[in-house]
Amino acid sequence: MPNPLTYSLSPQSNYYKQALEVYNTKINLTAAQSTIAQYWADGGGTITPPGHSMNIATQVIRKEGNDLYKTAEVYSRVGMALADGFIQCWKEKYVHNAMRPITYINYYIDPAWTPLIATPPFPEYSSGHSSQSGAASQVLSSNLWFQTIHSPIIQKCLMDLRHVHSIAFMPLQMRLLCRACMAVFTSVLQTKTVLFAEEKLEATL
Repeated sequence: MPNPLTYSLSPQSNYYKQALEVYNTKINLTAAQSTIAQYWADGGGTITPPGHSMNIATQVIRKEGNDLYKTAEVYSRVGMALADGFIQCWKEKYVHNAMRPITYINYYIDPAWTPLIATPPFPEYSSGHSSQSGAASQVLSSNLWFQTIHSPIIQKCLMDLRHVHSIAFMPLQMRLLCRACMAVFTSVLQTKTVLFAEEKLEATL
């Protein structure tokens, strides 16, 4: 896993620029962006991030009509990937002890700024959401339906998810595309075809 960006207070630095992007994104948040963020928040009392990934796996398994053996294999692979991803994620969090965007922004950009979703009380890097979703997407895309998806937009989204380490500081366009892609699949896989999901996503971009 790559190291986080080098901490800097310089407005010319990548660290400051990415914090500023997060700040400006919240200030100019659209209804669609808010909906996507809330959909993937998975905070306390919800399905949780790994539960969200297992739910997606379940929907794919049902759509594919997998037998018991294939179903057991998929759940085992996804479950082990999620566990390994979180172990590595939390190791990295306390190796780097990276500052959260809200802390940096409040100190150096705007003391009154607040994020859309409450910030949890542990280090920022690496992202738990990104680590587990990247691990799950790696397993699902290599074992199930990635080969059947013909949309270059969605294929790029799934490939990008494998290399995401921090949702907070990933490029905005990629962040929204990945979340929109998975949100569309989660909402339509049980009752619609993959082709319909592709068309629905591409029509919104």
